[in-house]
Amino acid sequence: MSVQILVSTFMDSIHRVPRVLASLPNETAVLVVHQIPDGKRYDYDSIFSDRCLEVIPVQERGLAKSRNRAAAMATGDILVPTDDDVIFLPDALTQISAAFSRQYDAQILTFQVVDEELKTYKTYPANRFRHNLNSIRRVYSIEIALRREAIVDRGLAWDEAFGLNSHYPGGLEQAFLKNVLDLGLPAYYEPVPIVLHPPNSTGYNHTPESGFFRGAVYAKLFGYGALPLLAGFAAKNSWRTGSVYGAMVYTRQLYLGALDYLKISKRKTAQKDVRSSDC
Repeated sequence: MSVQILVSTFMDSIHRVPRVLASLPNETAVLVVHQIPDGKRYDYDSIFSDRCLEVIPVQERGLAKSRNRAAAMATGDILVPTDDDVIFLPDALTQISAAFSRQYDAQILTFQVVDEELKTYKTYPANRFRHNLNSIRRVYSIEIALRREAIVDRGLAWDEAFGLNSHYPGGLEQAFLKNVLDLGLPAYYEPVPIVLHPPNSTGYNHTPESGFFRGAVYAKLFGYGALPLLAGFAAKNSWRTGSVYGAMVYTRQLYLGALDYLKISKRKTAQKDVRSSDC
């Protein structure tokens, strides 16, 4: 099985990509989607002078859009979507390929991330397991690898409402993995680290600003069942905002985000029903 790395980068962050490439064997297939919404020109020959790879410049924004575009243009059997600030561990590609060979029915696998001291980002389970609605809530985007056939044959895609530079600027991985589960695609966790990332994840931040997308994520996962669940989530996490006022705003934003997603989702469903009746 061939493994292809799909790097998403935005504007001047393209200059960080060579550091990602330096952690990969020279023969690794790499596709870079470079989002340049202002149309600025970049000298790719200069930036990647010692590497042969494919760069796709696009005048758009949105991490989910970047992931979808990369997957649509990919050719590898196994796709590893990643960011421009990660470092692949020395045996990462071998570990990824071996895991898919071992878990032959898996369409998606999630792995582990370590920090610059090679400590895991979080407390990971010791044994592999099949993902469910509860387990996907703790997955990072850069832990994911997938078979290209899930994209080609089953129509799997990232939800473009979620992720950086989208309507909900977070929750990319949870929204994606909910699509995975909805399609009935087997997804497993592998207790193997594959990438290094600086210890500065927004996943731990519970600011009032983040409440909006977190509420939307809950609605994506649980539908209207998210509304009672958010009460418990708010009680558990709102104290992290640092003040009583911040906790109140955070809780309000959670519900506003959930209601916003449910309203948009209902509208889209109604539009689909209209189209279906017209056929």
